[in-house]
Amino acid sequence: MNGAMPGLAARLILALGLFAVLGVCHLMMRPARRDPNDTKSYRGALPQRDAFRKERPARPAVPRPTLPTPPPPTSRVPRPRRTPETRPTTPRPADGFPGLAAATLLRSLEFSGLPCTSAAIRDGTVSWSCSATNGLLYYEVTIVGNSTESIRFVSSSITQSGEFPSEPLATHFLAPLAGAVCAGDDPVRARQWVTENTGREATTTIGTVRLELSGSLRKRSLTMRMEKP
Repeated sequence: MNGAMPGLAARLILALGLFAVLGVCHLMMRPARRDPNDTKSYRGALPQRDAFRKERPARPAVPRPTLPTPPPPTSRVPRPRRTPETRPTTPRPADGFPGLAAATLLRSLEFSGLPCTSAAIRDGTVSWSCSATNGLLYYEVTIVGNSTESIRFVSSSITQSGEFPSEPLATHFLAPLAGAVCAGDDPVRARQWVTENTGREATTTIGTVRLELSGSLRKRSLTMRMEKP
């Protein structure tokens, strides 16, 4: 036991010596700490951190909009321009039956079986004649106006050559014609008036149209003319 102790102690001392030698070598090989602010101890200049940063491209300058300069104030105040005064125009009085054109009346007569002649112009007026024969009946219509759009006079008649003239036949022809001429005034009233007065002579005014029934039952006539110029 006493012989083994010196050998163990020698080994421990040898291990401690070896550990001390290794520690000294380690310290010698470790670089010494330097002050980061001390740049003189370095052989070369330390690279700066900013040197590794990428340079950003400069942004292009955006021009700012410039507001227009207001004009200098003037002492003159602009005056509104005068507009020409417009006077109300008075409509010209109708020179023909209101709402009646020659083409409309002629087309209605021809559709009923009364062919009409071409327009005859004389002394500043234009006229048409329409007529037809149906057995013992003879129909005739005369239209006079200042133009094709201005009719001022319509004369119509129905002649019955039979032994016994019929009042309903005269009414059937004259009443619709009166309603057509008075289309712009009161066509219903015109037809009714002719229906009630076909068997006698009578006169009335409906709107601007003056109606007159005349003649005998064998030849009954209805004249319509403008009441106002």
